[in-house]
Amino acid sequence: MINDALGSARRLFAAIVFGFACSAPAWAEMPVPIGCTPAATSHHSLCATSTVFMCSGGIEVHTYVAGNLLAKHLHDENWMMQGYEYTNSAAMAFSKVEEGPEPTRLVDLVVNGRVKEGGKFALNTRVIRDRIYTLDGTITLSEEVVNLGGVDFRKGQIDRLFEPKPGGGGLSFQIDILVAPERNLLIEGNMTRSAFGSTPELLEQDVRAVYFEGQSGFMSMQSEYGCG
Repeated sequence: MINDALGSARRLFAAIVFGFACSAPAWAEMPVPIGCTPAATSHHSLCATSTVFMCSGGIEVHTYVAGNLLAKHLHDENWMMQGYEYTNSAAMAFSKVEEGPEPTRLVDLVVNGRVKEGGKFALNTRVIRDRIYTLDGTITLSEEVVNLGGVDFRKGQIDRLFEPKPGGGGLSFQIDILVAPERNLLIEGNMTRSAFGSTPELLEQDVRAVYFEGQSGFMSMQSEYGCG
């Protein structure tokens, strides 16, 4: 079981790395999901951008690398994780199938500086079907502020552990975040990950700029940084 899960973790991590390293330019206009309105676009290192869409059924974040769609991150209206989809050759999806014991909200994070995440998620790939992982997550927010695009963001971090069997270890993620309460925005940056106690690996996706409607980098599918 552990070997199977470790193999799944390696394929998951490889999918992420492959997308950031090998995407080729594909110039086109960014599609807007039905029922959604774009709110902000963050420009990251390694030629990546992420656009936040406020939708009738929740919040979507679409990440592009060098013009190609790499991933969709899905959240409820309170920014709690509902899943994500990698659209490169791995075609991998992680979807919430059961809520955690205590639903939380972004406003709780802003007020208290810390919230918990939970629930069960199903991993699906071309060869794996509905492998269940249980999430034990914490989101923390500091008082440190950075101004991007004329908006103040508070710095924070997400710590997530997905376990196929509670207490048995699993997929670990630590993600830098920026939160702008007035704009109802949460932007993810650098991520460190490991699988079943393996050596942590940094995936650089540092947030360099954030643009809003009417600004030049809004809705861009190619970052101003790291595309050389």
